[in-house]
Amino acid sequence: MDDKKVRHVFIRKVYTIISVQLLVTVGIIAVFTFVSPVRNFVQRNIAVYYCSYAVFLVTYLVLACCQGPRRRFPWNLILLSIFTLAMAFMTGAIARYWLGNPPLSPFPPSPSPSSPVARGGGGGKERVHRATCPRVGVARPAGEGGSDGEENQPHPGSNLGDPLA
Repeated sequence: MDDKKVRHVFIRKVYTIISVQLLVTVGIIAVFTFVSPVRNFVQRNIAVYYCSYAVFLVTYLVLACCQGPRRRFPWNLILLSIFTLAMAFMTGAIARYWLGNPPLSPFPPSPSPSSPVARGGGGGKERVHRATCPRVGVARPAGEGGSDGEENQPHPGSNLGDPLA
């Protein structure tokens, strides 16, 4: 084969591997985000994230530091598959902890039925912080204090893209 054909075959292999990695990652993120039993399990067990992080770190170091496994045929694909799965599980766990709607959802989070916005109050003129994490609280108008009397501030990890701002 000529040099140009060899390069094209190599580029095709690289893009195929990257495409498969992205498809696996998106699939696992979708399962972690949209399948209720899996979503609840990941929410309750943070060990899923930490285990996937440990596996990711070990396979990354093996792939980066050890030339033997990285250059031998079955081992390079096995390590790359483990690396991809660990990264996908890690990303899926992070996506599960996104506050509000799932990251791929085009719809903004709905206010709580007890919030002034849901009851029709405010006329849309007052700024509303959308505290969408169930552990933090519900949507409340800015300035209306929380249970501790302080002003309602959004959770540090909350969705700061407030459409009513």
